[in-house]
Amino acid sequence: MAGETQTRTRDWTRTVFRLSRVPHGAATDEAVAALVAKALHIQADEVKVYSLATTLKPWERPPSRVATLMLLHIPALLAASEDGQNEWTLEPGAGQDHLVLDSHFWGLTPLNDVATEKHIADCIAISGLASHAFGSWQPHGNDKTFMWIRDDALRCVPGMRAILYGYDSKLANSQSFQNIGDLAVTLISQVRANGGTLSNAKPLVFLAHSLRGIVLKDALCRLANSQDNSLERMILSRCKGAIMFGIPNLGMDQNHLLAIVRGSPAEHLVRDLSRESGTRGYLNELELSFSGIATISKMTFFWIYETTKSPTFDPGTSAMTGPPSVLVDPDSATGYRISEAPSFVHPISKNHSDLVKFTRSDPNIIPIVELLRRVCGLDALDDEDNDDDDDDDYRVNLRFGAVAQLESRTNLRIYRREKTVEKRRKRLLDEFMRALDSSDLDLQQTLISDRFEYTCEWIYEHEAFTAWLRQQTGLFWIYGKPGSGKSTLMKLVHADKRT
Repeated sequence: MAGETQTRTRDWTRTVFRLSRVPHGAATDEAVAALVAKALHIQADEVKVYSLATTLKPWERPPSRVATLMLLHIPALLAASEDGQNEWTLEPGAGQDHLVLDSHFWGLTPLNDVATEKHIADCIAISGLASHAFGSWQPHGNDKTFMWIRDDALRCVPGMRAILYGYDSKLANSQSFQNIGDLAVTLISQVRANGGTLSNAKPLVFLAHSLRGIVLKDALCRLANSQDNSLERMILSRCKGAIMFGIPNLGMDQNHLLAIVRGSPAEHLVRDLSRESGTRGYLNELELSFSGIATISKMTFFWIYETTKSPTFDPGTSAMTGPPSVLVDPDSATGYRISEAPSFVHPISKNHSDLVKFTRSDPNIIPIVELLRRVCGLDALDDEDNDDDDDDDYRVNLRFGAVAQLESRTNLRIYRREKTVEKRRKRLLDEFMRALDSSDLDLQQTLISDRFEYTCEWIYEHEAFTAWLRQQTGLFWIYGKPGSGKSTLMKLVHADKRT
């Protein structure tokens, strides 16, 4: 597996490597293979390059490239590696800059390039706790040549650039005392430093697994609350949604994790994921704030939940041989949306860890890719893609990545008429919102009395209100007698960071 760290017993021919600082002129797989072969003193046909993309670093001129590759022969440099070593400096030749080969995939790793005129979105894939940025998305087994985001999703979602986000999140023997907030700030910093605030930056969508979904929610809330930081607000405006795999929104069974971290600095991080936290602690407050922000920002989220029990850690054997357990139940994984917004949830018959591990023929890839297309805004045909009325064969990518054919001009006219109606409706809505706008709205708000101490807190315990926040759609009607405090309550709801 790509996430292993012990090198003495490691089979390097089953390891996926990242190669960075590749010269801009090395624009083909063959050119990259030749560079690596020369630096490692092996044959070029013993280097298999699977992806090649332009770096995300905005200051590089010309920009270098990043590749993912595997080696069919173990070079002397790797054979002599120290235990735990996961990064090597390669010297391709005199006068050439050093290359960096690693197996940790920390930071942001682009997997493909997209032509500027076709680039519709950047998709950042964020793996879970104690997982690997690349290996966690790969199936079990000896064959490590396939990774569904790189090899399947990109073919089915044209115009999307895939980016992996990696970080050191090991639990066993960890001396790290980072908390979820630290992880969220680090994620924001990585996005900002890698072009996330440029004027030509594309919309952002995410794939998040397990704890990293909590980190993503925390990051979005921080971005929304950064009123004085225009750069971070710019990042938030780019965020369009995510597919969330097994996110412990309301807590999870953490006993097996506590068995690993008890007494270590990482214990407090695991305790933040408790079911108690999801009822009246950090996770509960985060869910309330996130739901409001997602609704106001018009983001689209789909929630994937497991339907198979997971193996657990057994301290006696120091292995995953403990009794099977439901780590994140459906209610927690969906934030109760399984009953309140069923069209935004999807079950997968896998355990918690395997939720994002798909084989080449895995039937789960198709519906997940369909959801990803919807988050990217590709669930319908764009008018601009089919301007030629003389062509009777109009082909478009629709749900499940299939290719459907519009058989006649009549169907196309119907579609365009529907699109015209949608545009007219949107224009009327925009005009309606402008009519409601007033230059003294802020003044009117300042004239409304602030609540006294902790009054109005009851709204966050009101079942209908919290359900409305989680649904991320529709209107919520607050009514009452004159002078009963409706305006004060609405002022709180509008300004409170929890909403």
